[in-house]
This record gives sequence, structure tokens and C-alpha cells, in this order.
Amino acid sequence: MLTPMNHVIEGLDADTRRRLAPVATRFARGVRLLARGERPAAVHFPVTAVVSAVVPLADGGLREVAMIGCEGATGAESSLQESPSTMQLIVPVGGEAWSVDVRRWRETLAESAPLRERIDAFRNAFLAQVMQSAACNATHSAEERLARWLLTGLDRTPTAAVSVTHEFLADMLGVTRPRVTLLAQTFQAAGLIRYARGIVTVVDREGLAGVSCECYATVRRVYEALLPYKPDCADGTPAGPGRSEGSSAMASASVL
Repeated sequence: MLTPMNHVIEGLDADTRRRLAPVATRFARGVRLLARGERPAAVHFPVTAVVSAVVPLADGGLREVAMIGCEGATGAESSLQESPSTMQLIVPVGGEAWSVDVRRWRETLAESAPLRERIDAFRNAFLAQVMQSAACNATHSAEERLARWLLTGLDRTPTAAVSVTHEFLADMLGVTRPRVTLLAQTFQAAGLIRYARGIVTVVDREGLAGVSCECYATVRRVYEALLPYKPDCADGTPAGPGRSEGSSAMASASVL
């Protein structure tokens, strides 16, 4: 069994887990799980992987509107309605996940009130993240949004290690790759991160949160208020979307 667990599955009773019959899966970085207009064949529950919900643009670019880690599930909403997805799902951070066949997912969801409650809560929090991202992408600077991305990504992986390319970050932020590199150098000069050989270590999480726009804290509060479980995946210990007081102040991210 994958350890630590996805928090949606982890909080379910044994009978519901048995009916879901989740299969352990590993996603490589960069894989596309779902294209816009497709109907999901499975619902995925990330454990160490992180999934980005993105909107494809006419020029071939992508813009991220939400991030999903071990606090949630992918494709849950469109699979319920048997409707085409309005987003594209890609994996910026490779890792493990649980996967459930969409037919089995619908059958179990219809029979399990606790599962419905958890998914309803997650969908509401996810929608809040999407709406906040729309405002954030239109309003805030690349510096603020990169800080927000790093904090959000670290919240959603239990390993406290985020592996993502400069090209991907540039696409998500709507800036050039050299701009992302310059921002990383600026963060290092300010003592917020250490950057060496493609590895970014967040030294001052509180300081990085100060650079981030208010959107990070706003979404964090929504997740804390709506989810019936703590969504933080840090160190495998659920403790709210931010790091717990007892956890390390340093977290690593690989930006290649």
C-alpha cells in the first residue's frame, strides 16, 4: 500500500475502499492525464504526484488554474456527469497515485454517503482555487505568482520535493524561461531559497509567503474551512494547507 496515503481515500471506511478497489499507479512528469473535451476513464487520487489543471490557449500555451495533490482527486466532477472535461490535466511533478475505474467510481459514489461528502467538499474547495487563480493570473506579478506556485506545490506533495521544469513554470506564469530563472535568482538573493544544481530549497517559508500575493493564503483558508480532513501533504502528516508548526522550515524543490 502506498504510504503516505491520499487523504480522500485514507479517511474512508474499509468497505468503501474495498468497493473502490484503487490500483496503485505511477505517473511520469509531463504526462497528460486528460485533454480538454475528453471524458475521463478513471479518477486519480495523487499520493506523491502533483497534477495541474490547465487551460490550453490558441497559441499552444497553457495556463494553470488549479493544482491537485494528495488532498484531492482528479476528474471527479466531469466523471460524475459523464460530460467532457473543460480542462486539461497534466503532471508537473511525477509520482505515485491511486486510480479508480470511472464506472466503479460512479457505482461506489452512489452507494457511499461519506465518499460523496468528501468529494463535494473537495470540489467546492477546488472551484474556489480555480476562481482565485483566474483573478490572480489577471492581476498579480510573476514574482508573486511564482512564490504562490512554489508554496502551493510544496503543500501538495508529502515528500516536500517538487520537480518541475523552467519551461513548465514559464508556461504556467505566462512569462519567458529567462524570467523564471531571474526570479529564482532574486528569491535566492533575498534569502528565501537556496538554488544549486537544479535544486531549490525553501529556506524562509514565511518570507516566501510574504512575497506571494494574498491568493495563496486565501485558497489555503478555503481548503481548511471546507475539507473535512486536513489537506496538507507535507512530510506525510495532515496538518492544514501550510506546514505544521512542528515541521521543518526548509523544503526542497527541484527546478530543472
